[in-house]
Amino acid sequence: MSKDDVKSVINNMYIFIKLDINKESIPELLTSRMTPTFYILTDDGESIISEIKGAPSKSEFLSFLNKIHEKGKK
Repeated sequence: MSKDDVKSVINNMYIFIKLDINKESIPELLTSRMTPTFYILTDDGESIISEIKGAPSKSEFLSFLNKIHEKGKK
């Protein structure tokens, strides 16, 4: 599993936004100051569906993304 596999899943199922807590204003909704933290938000960006803190392995991260995506289909 490559980095490109992860990018492909993100690009096909999500909108990726990268924020640098040292350079940019972070929305109040995103309360974690631990880096990295990955958030999955609702379509309108008003609520957090899920988050994962730290640096998971590629397979753990893909599993996380796929589970969230499957829950959204229901």
